[in-house]
Amino acid sequence: MVSVVFKEFFEALGGQAKLALKWSAWYAAKWWREAREAARGTWLWRILYLSLRLRGAIDERGDFVPVYKIRGIMGEELPVFEERPEYPTNFYAAEFVDFHDSFDRLNIVNVAQNNVDENTVAILYSALQISGWYRLVRREFVKLVGRGGVVLEAFVKEGHTAFALLEEAAPRLYIGFDSRRDHLELASSLLGAEVGGCRGGVCLYPAYSPCDVLDVVKSLAPQGVDAVLLFDAVSWMVDPVRDLSCVGKMLAAGGKIYVAQHVADTAPGLAVISAAAGAKHVFNWRGVEQMLKTAGLSLMRRYAKDAPLYTAVWGRGGLLLERLEPW
Repeated sequence: MVSVVFKEFFEALGGQAKLALKWSAWYAAKWWREAREAARGTWLWRILYLSLRLRGAIDERGDFVPVYKIRGIMGEELPVFEERPEYPTNFYAAEFVDFHDSFDRLNIVNVAQNNVDENTVAILYSALQISGWYRLVRREFVKLVGRGGVVLEAFVKEGHTAFALLEEAAPRLYIGFDSRRDHLELASSLLGAEVGGCRGGVCLYPAYSPCDVLDVVKSLAPQGVDAVLLFDAVSWMVDPVRDLSCVGKMLAAGGKIYVAQHVADTAPGLAVISAAAGAKHVFNWRGVEQMLKTAGLSLMRRYAKDAPLYTAVWGRGGLLLERLEPW
């Protein structure tokens, strides 16, 4: 069953969403073969290893597991990831594949060994933020948030999620933070705001953690915030349990946390690219939920486990109302 939240996304991909996600796994496996020995011990090596382990594609030693093997043209056994997927004909699906290909051309070993200028990776990650398929996912995600109220967003990046939120939900007050000054400058330009304060109902602050802005949020919203947006944010938290605990302290009575996080279950390649751009962790969908539960939060409704992103609503107390499988 396709999650009703992302119905427009799956319809726009014309039945090729699975094919596009298969490419993310194929690239992750390709990069693992290239970097397994050449980049051993680097940060990106670790992320590659974890991404494929969480997906169940490799064993503890880093070897591809037998269940992923198929017969090659000479009758020999080959990992299924050796088989290059069919290139998609759908525009959005092809755009997703081309994004991975752009990263692949940087050479995974060079990226892992810091031989690629960080601005090159930053520009590539910036292209992700404005890609058509990502905009589709983002737009459908922000529709979950009710209109009005006070909304906090963790790691605003370049402000595109905030921009979509302001159009769809028209919050009374928007508060966002990010650890990177360049992200905040771009977001302030897009949103007509200023860094370090509020303008026109939009407030932006430099911070490495939700805990760093806890006092600021309480001063701006003494009763707490009505909604917290974590759009591809949990993986950027240095200490997810501590940070998510602080997020819980910001909620007003009845406030909700809206989570959308890409996971290794469906897009291990995307997890690797995000890590190269600055993300701190890689999770499968169970790992995301474990972080939230350990932080003392409660699952209220899960919309999708993994595709296109793990998507759910959490709060300080609640019941799981409905489970919707993505396929």
